[in-house]
Amino acid sequence: MKKLLGLFITLTLVFLVSCDMTNVTTNTTTNTETSTTSEAVTTLANTYESVITEAVDFEKAEYEEYELLEYTVLDGTSESYMITESGTYVLTGTITETVIIDVGDEDVRLILDNVTIQTETDSAILVLSGDDVTISAPEGTENYLTDSAVYSEVNQEYNGVIYSECDLVINGSGSITVNALFNNGIITKDDLVIMDVTLNITSVDDGIIGRDSLEMKNVTITIDSLGDGIKSTYEYDEGTAEELIEKGYIYIDSGNFVITSGDDAIDATSEVVIIDGSYILVSSSQGISSNLNLYIMDGYFEITSTDDCINADVYVEINGGEFILNTSDDGIKGNDLVVINDGYITIETCFEGIEGTLIEINGGVIDIVAEDDGVNATGTVGNNVGETNQVVPDEDVDQVILYINGGDITIVSVGDGIDANGSILMTGGSIVSSGTTAPDSAIDFDIFNFTLTGGEIFGIGSSMMAMGPTDTSEQGSFMVILSSYLSAGSDVVLYDGDGLIVCEYETAISSENIVIASDELVVGNEYVLSIDGLDDIEFELELVTFLDEDGVREPLEIVEPGGGAGGPRPPR
Repeated sequence: MKKLLGLFITLTLVFLVSCDMTNVTTNTTTNTETSTTSEAVTTLANTYESVITEAVDFEKAEYEEYELLEYTVLDGTSESYMITESGTYVLTGTITETVIIDVGDEDVRLILDNVTIQTETDSAILVLSGDDVTISAPEGTENYLTDSAVYSEVNQEYNGVIYSECDLVINGSGSITVNALFNNGIITKDDLVIMDVTLNITSVDDGIIGRDSLEMKNVTITIDSLGDGIKSTYEYDEGTAEELIEKGYIYIDSGNFVITSGDDAIDATSEVVIIDGSYILVSSSQGISSNLNLYIMDGYFEITSTDDCINADVYVEINGGEFILNTSDDGIKGNDLVVINDGYITIETCFEGIEGTLIEINGGVIDIVAEDDGVNATGTVGNNVGETNQVVPDEDVDQVILYINGGDITIVSVGDGIDANGSILMTGGSIVSSGTTAPDSAIDFDIFNFTLTGGEIFGIGSSMMAMGPTDTSEQGSFMVILSSYLSAGSDVVLYDGDGLIVCEYETAISSENIVIASDELVVGNEYVLSIDGLDDIEFELELVTFLDEDGVREPLEIVEPGGGAGGPRPPR
């Protein structure tokens, strides 16, 4: 989003080209060494291993055969469905009453053997007490659980088709279909572990809730809910960091998820960790949300949401995977920090593509189409659709930084392509940035610098507030400001003095400003910029700066065709 502050810009080569693109003005400046070490990243971010991995253990959730054990059968002819002793219970046939487990500190296992439970009131399965309770769906079984749309007054707090007050494991390679008519599908007030099983859930509120934690591995889950799809709900006091490690997290090792939700598709009160899996998420709010940190290691993600597709109140880290994101708000947002190390990220529609106070891009292939900014390291964080944004205090504005250390980034934005309310530091990677609407541009930053020490840039857009790397850079770059707009689809080719191609691009939009940087460029060497093979601009690469007495660059005066030789307005 464009901040209409005094422009601060340092250009490494500025051209003002007349209608026939023949008039060139060149000026020089010096380099200043600037560190690009992202110290804020290393001090703020934890790896997911240090956060919760030690608490995750799927061994207890592995399915075990039961046929050779002693067990009790409960079916439609049973006299009672109240379980008060530990043991293994096989549910089969059609049951119309709530199966209740109340065993104190003992363990109970339920085997769902092609059972249908459809109650006239209350939950289908209610666990009032137990140490560890396991619900198993053996291979080949298909099970159907439905609660009543009306609960008795005394049982309304037990608001799920499967409701447990204690730790619950759901496993097996069979299937369980859950139809929640009163409130939630599956809910525990403690830890919930789901492994291997297939779950099909329809719910008038939330699909799956593990209050203290929710761990899933190798599952197939389909949810259609009016509330959240999958969530943890543990309430914690701010500042209790040790407690957060153990409570309120969602950990997904693998699986296939198809979720349509009226609220968030996946939502945790602390950490979300996704190791792998396939996720087709359609959300009327956020796709994947965390009140603390969110880590994605790998997987396939197809997310359509009204609010952010991927959001964390503190920190988002993406280490791999394939992403196809569509949203009315932001594609990826970490209010404090976003780190992208790898992955194929396509943000097809969004308000802003990637947003955070501090952003570090180290790798990956990123393609963004945005209604506002493509990548935005911003001094304000919050929801762009109606929420009050939180402004970063002035004393912390030096932490508003966009680091680009690698990756291939392509942006077409109605606003700025690359935008930082503080600084931009680029050491590698490539940026192809197109800012389509004046006065926004391909590159924008406020207050500090754009320090370039490596990588490639091709930026096009409006010249009204056009910006490029500053004299803190170590690598050559240049800006061309045209006197008339260049059409979309134009070929821009840079040749060295020997006629060899240094880089070549095709413009995605109509533009009057071009910014090019490459680690192949050498200050002092001769180059030729060819536009559509018709207009060649020959120049010697030098560094350039235009500053006023306050260190703020004066806007360039653009000479219209026929307006004379012109040139950039000199500093006062």
